[in-house]
Amino acid sequence: METPGKPSREYGVTEIIERSINLYLRHFVNLYLPFLATAIVNGLLGLLIYAVIPAPPIWFPFSYTYTFTPEDLPRFLAPLWTFAGVAVLTGILSWVLANLATGVATRYASDVIEKGRADLSESFSYTASRLLSLLIAGIITGILIVIGLILLVVPGVIIFLMFAVVVPSIIIERQGIFESLGRSRKLMGRRWLKALALFILLLIIGAVVSLAASGISIFFGPIQPLVSAIITAVFNPIYAVAIVHLYYAMLAKEGEAKTPEGPIGPPI
Repeated sequence: METPGKPSREYGVTEIIERSINLYLRHFVNLYLPFLATAIVNGLLGLLIYAVIPAPPIWFPFSYTYTFTPEDLPRFLAPLWTFAGVAVLTGILSWVLANLATGVATRYASDVIEKGRADLSESFSYTASRLLSLLIAGIITGILIVIGLILLVVPGVIIFLMFAVVVPSIIIERQGIFESLGRSRKLMGRRWLKALALFILLLIIGAVVSLAASGISIFFGPIQPLVSAIITAVFNPIYAVAIVHLYYAMLAKEGEAKTPEGPIGPPI
């Protein structure tokens, strides 16, 4: 087992992956549980929605076999609006739960790295107190990334890499929303290519897990989406822990032996 404490040197990409997987395997249950709970909630909610609210029918009202009248419009649109509204609410809930699980994994992994031990309930409580900051920062970065992607794709990728360690900045350093954005930008500095290589490797690992989940879940019939989500969730802690290791690698690059001193941004 590694000696607890912040790393004193910058990790390479493959070393970040290796350390992340090793930490994950040593603490598999506690790191997987938040994402497993999220997957189960999302999966069960999805099954319930499709059982209670049928998907809107595919229907062409102007078919030559049917005469469409204005009175048919409400009947045609009603299931569409209901389905769309429920889908949006479900998407928002999934997004909130995903941010909460990522924050919990970030805090837990950070405690393991720095102290050699961590407590899942404490990680959950702390992340819950910072959840609003995580959500708002996520919205801001998401909007900036989308704008960047629209502007010839490359700017969007650069923005994504620039804000790669926003979550650790909020969770580990207790930075406020805008402070965490600036902190991430400063830490990532000129290491965008390194971060890009890391995310490509993580994308490959995630794709392999996703394909395995799809192959296994086809044998589970109507609960296939739930099973697929549970299996796919196995990858999520690897991603979260890898970002934590990337954050500490960037700290080591700056020669920071401890969390930067100075005013701490208040949670909102």
